[in-house]
Amino acid sequence: MSRIEFEKRTDEMGDELTKLAQAISKSPEFVAFEEAQKRLRESEEAQRVIQEFQSRQRRFQMFGGFGTAADQSEFKRVQDAVSANPEVRDFLKSQEELAEFFRSINRIIGKNVGFDFSQACTPAAGCC
Repeated sequence: MSRIEFEKRTDEMGDELTKLAQAISKSPEFVAFEEAQKRLRESEEAQRVIQEFQSRQRRFQMFGGFGTAADQSEFKRVQDAVSANPEVRDFLKSQEELAEFFRSINRIIGKNVGFDFSQACTPAAGCC
């Protein structure tokens, strides 16, 4: 199917897709994710620990995950600081809940069209 044919078929489903998108955007999972994302962006402390973690992570990866015991201890300390940050924790929790919500939507669509998308997207299927 050409791109033009695909776009035409997508346009024909436009109203239904728009309704689905609107329903998703009003779902508790999506609203919670957006709120957690906003709090994460606005938290200076969360941004600080994330930046410190990313910096340490890059350094740690440059050395192939090796380094001195002190380096490993420092990386673990920063990792724990990120995990302990309430905005980071809330964001990660809401992100996982939203991902599960989308997996549920995917299962419902798959069931209704008679196709298990999760089985089609595996390394053996060449998807990943």
